[in-house]
Amino acid sequence: PSLGIDGQGHIHIVYDMHDDPWNYAISDSPENISSFTKITSSDSRMLRGKLITYPFMVRDNTGKLFISYRGYVDKTGPGDITTRRTTNGMLAWYDSRNKKWVSMGSGPNSAFAEDNSYGVYKPRIRFDRNNRLHIAWVWRWKVPYGSHTMQPSYAWTEDNESFYTAKGSRYTLPITHTQPTSSNGGLVKDVSWTQYWVTSNELRLAINTQNLPQVLYRYSGNTYQKQSFNNVSWNEQVEWDSNRLIISPNGTLFKLFNSTLRVSTDSGKTWRSFNYPESGSFEYIIYDDWHLRSTGNLRFQAKRTSDHLLKVWTFSISNVTDTSPPTAPKNVNVTSNDN
Repeated sequence: PSLGIDGQGHIHIVYDMHDDPWNYAISDSPENISSFTKITSSDSRMLRGKLITYPFMVRDNTGKLFISYRGYVDKTGPGDITTRRTTNGMLAWYDSRNKKWVSMGSGPNSAFAEDNSYGVYKPRIRFDRNNRLHIAWVWRWKVPYGSHTMQPSYAWTEDNESFYTAKGSRYTLPITHTQPTSSNGGLVKDVSWTQYWVTSNELRLAINTQNLPQVLYRYSGNTYQKQSFNNVSWNEQVEWDSNRLIISPNGTLFKLFNSTLRVSTDSGKTWRSFNYPESGSFEYIIYDDWHLRSTGNLRFQAKRTSDHLLKVWTFSISNVTDTSPPTAPKNVNVTSNDN
């Protein structure tokens, strides 16, 4: 599931989809979970698309709600994908005054990225201090599904209409696989399909204190690589031992593991480890991006594998040298999937 709060305080939740029609509900009252309305296709608040996967809601710095997701659509022309459908990348923001979603793409499906030879996989969005939207995703060649992806790509926008590479070259929407290149900074790393470079489809995006993107991907077994854009080019990859890349507004780095949290306040030179308050092994760990940007403190959920108990913890940092261990504001019994 993914949950977001719009500019008027209504709670949006999307859930239980993998190439399925939208499961989407909005709270009837602001900041109140007592009752929700299930959104149907005839409702003006419904999002575009019919077969949806990996919805991901994030608020910008002004409180405007955004969503990225993968659509499964008919191809718009000939291409290498062997089925009649391809997967595309979708973006939208919620107009809380007029109660409708505004698509941030073009073409027959209003996609920001779509190609008849390459499927788009797991678009992820973040906002920097200047409220610029950053997005990263990967591609699949020939088949819309599979365990391997390639060519991690990147774009940014300031007006939700015009998209650019890391070096400032403007994309034509929808973005096709030939547009991001190493020379224009659209490709984080140029790797051929035969190298099976980004395995298990894992990709993370974070923004550093200079408002520049960092991208994390898994390329072999449990080995992860992190690459950073330095305002000129993408740096050579650095090995990373976590499948999460989290940076607070003041530059604190976080790594989340099955039972521990690691924290660095000196750009990764040294790390401190903190055990979670509850024993056991945890999975499906998702952090609250809005809370991190608003407070500088890390709030995250984690599901214990033994009993499916979902824990919500907040890790507070009073300053760059003084840290306190996580505390748990609330525990609820649920089963969930990592989006």
